[in-house]
Parts: sequence; C-alpha cells; structure tokens
Amino acid sequence: MLIVRGVNIYPQQIERVLMSLPQIGSNYLIQLEGLDEMTIKVELAKAGFDGQVEHLVKLQSVIAERLRTGASREAQGRARAAGHVAGE
Repeated sequence: MLIVRGVNIYPQQIERVLMSLPQIGSNYLIQLEGLDEMTIKVELAKAGFDGQVEHLVKLQSVIAERLRTGASREAQGRARAAGHVAGE
C-alpha cells in the first residue's frame, strides 16, 4: 500500500486501470517523491502510438481521470463494506 497526500493507494488499483486500456503495454513504473507526489510511467502497446502527440496527451488525461475515479469508488466500496457510509 502507498500513501500519497494522505490517501491509501494500492498498486493493484493502478494496475487494474492501466491494464484496462488497450494502448498501454504490460510494463509500468510507479515512482514516489516524498509524501505528496506520485508519477506513473507506462509502456505503450505496439498500437498505442500513432505518431500524434495529441493522442498521448489525451491518453494521459484518460489515465489520470480513471485513476482518480477508480480510487474513489474503491474507497467508497470499502467504507460501505465496513458500514461507515452515512445513512447505512
């Protein structure tokens, strides 16, 4: 488990997001810098780069958004399982 900006992040969460994208190859690297910064470097699949830099920028945005929403959903699911969601 990694803790970044006070948020628990499991490497499996990151892997699930990355492996769900056909543009991403099977290798990636998670780099932590202090307690506040995390960088994820990915290998592109053979079909992942068509020569358009704009498509890489878009892919970067898609990855970031999926990581944000995926981590949020998993945290809510754990809280719900533990009975910590208000109103339940």
